[in-house]
Amino acid sequence: MSGPSPENSSPLNAGSATAESVAAWWGVDADLVGRCLDKIIGHCARIHASEEAKQRYQDLLEDALRAAFSHDGDAHQSELGTRAEQLLEEFAASDLDQMYRRVGIIDQLVDGRLPVLQIDELAKQIQDFHDFQVLHEEALLGTGLPPEMFPGLCLLHEELGRLYDARVSSPLYPPRLGPGVGYPLGPSPYKWYRWVIVNQTLPIGSGLFHGQARENAAGESAEGPDWPAGQKVLAQCHMEDADPHRFLCMADVVGIEQFRPQFFKVRLQVLADLAKALSTPGRGADLLGGCLSRLGEEFDRSDIDYLLAFDRRYVGGDAAGCGTPQYSKKSNPGGLSNLVRVVSQMECECRFGTWDSVARRAPQCLKGPSTDALPQPGFAVNWRGYFAAALVAQRVEELRKELDCFCDDLIAAQEEVDGYLQEIPQRVRIWLDDSVEVTVCVRVDPRVASIIEEALPVAIEKMTTTALDSLQASSDQAAATARRYPEGPLGLNQWVWNGKIVEVTMQPMQAKVARLLFAADGKPVDYADLAKACWGHNENVEDGTIYKQGNLLNEYFRKHKVPLKVAPGERGGPRQMILLETEQPAISTE
Repeated sequence: MSGPSPENSSPLNAGSATAESVAAWWGVDADLVGRCLDKIIGHCARIHASEEAKQRYQDLLEDALRAAFSHDGDAHQSELGTRAEQLLEEFAASDLDQMYRRVGIIDQLVDGRLPVLQIDELAKQIQDFHDFQVLHEEALLGTGLPPEMFPGLCLLHEELGRLYDARVSSPLYPPRLGPGVGYPLGPSPYKWYRWVIVNQTLPIGSGLFHGQARENAAGESAEGPDWPAGQKVLAQCHMEDADPHRFLCMADVVGIEQFRPQFFKVRLQVLADLAKALSTPGRGADLLGGCLSRLGEEFDRSDIDYLLAFDRRYVGGDAAGCGTPQYSKKSNPGGLSNLVRVVSQMECECRFGTWDSVARRAPQCLKGPSTDALPQPGFAVNWRGYFAAALVAQRVEELRKELDCFCDDLIAAQEEVDGYLQEIPQRVRIWLDDSVEVTVCVRVDPRVASIIEEALPVAIEKMTTTALDSLQASSDQAAATARRYPEGPLGLNQWVWNGKIVEVTMQPMQAKVARLLFAADGKPVDYADLAKACWGHNENVEDGTIYKQGNLLNEYFRKHKVPLKVAPGERGGPRQMILLETEQPAISTE
């Protein structure tokens, strides 16, 4: 039993697993492997699991075998086969769903995505991340991307590492560097790209283009050894010339880049507040309230809506509960919603000490060199993976039970924090509603503001009914005459009508077409100009595609009672669209 053969991929990964093939590849007992595979097949049959789910359980078995044959400083080569047999026996006797949850939660722990730290250690991580952001301020403000990975809690880097990056770049993750190494002393780790149409056939090895990222003229994935003429490919360029992300247009890029310095300033202030609050935790801590107050001091309501709209474009939702956000390390912009999410987790920790309590009960078998991930240089403890810890704990039955109990505690703690986070959108919406009231009463109309300024001192000084009535009348006048927003598109994919934001957002392409037609101010816009501005080029965009967007906009206007319609240009003239006012519901562009 000497371990896996390096010649072929594991059958468990290739989806062709049999007891004999897995046993031969890993060099383990075929009967034991057969029992494990039978366990997977029987379990999947009972729960009517899909092939994808079946593969997850096979991956679980693969992880167990990989841990058994990994040198962790605790076993010699001759002992590895015995280790594998022990884990296989345990796998065959386990509840697979329970094991899957335990392995998953420990994977998050190993990756640094769970803040399982005592609260003073967590405060230090927040302060270190604050200092890390200050160190790389120039790069973050210029590109929206960090030049290196934060060497501590990965949760902080995944949520707040970026700063609304808006242009096509690679790599997805920056390198992890030690102190005094690389940027800012060295060059930036990123390269920038824009989409171009190849006008001649070029070999892939020419070095002009990035990897295999290319499309044909129809927007489909292209294959082959060369770059045929007419294909759309990513060409390396200077950052200033790079294309925006697919869900943005160039106007969006310019807009969000202007917001970076303000938002970065607030983010640093909030991080400093968090570090201070975690140093003196208490059940009454209102960290989210403090964060929202700082945002309200720096941005007005329209700016907040603009940032939330950007968040929805990146992750599909925002902190106010609009949409269903899918936060991930690949898509997080490090924006307002990410900041609210981090602050809310830290508030939960300040009030209840959930992770602090769990961290104090961490079993020793989990602490040590990790076999599942690179060491985290910013931590006092590196964690082992679940199966690696199980191997360490197998010799003492109590330790083995302690490991599983700790995993269940982690799962319960994660559920508790997730439950706390579910209440946050309502608190954000209440804050937004309060900010609207303040905006209407004080900041909307200078004439109304002057009335209030005259009435308020009288009310305070005399506290008479007449003075209070006068103040109320001023507020009523402000509410009746003020418009919070001008009519038309707001931010990225929202529309304003009667001074209110339409609750349902537009689809990205609809929003681009709507903004362009609205900006034309009642004049027709050629199809070619629409294609170039909204799709990035005016070739191979069929008339029917543009026509369809016009009809979708009419459907949007009709559903939300906005008296506008998209109509064709002059009959017999060039292919055009125009945005018109109408008292009737929006009609087809036919």
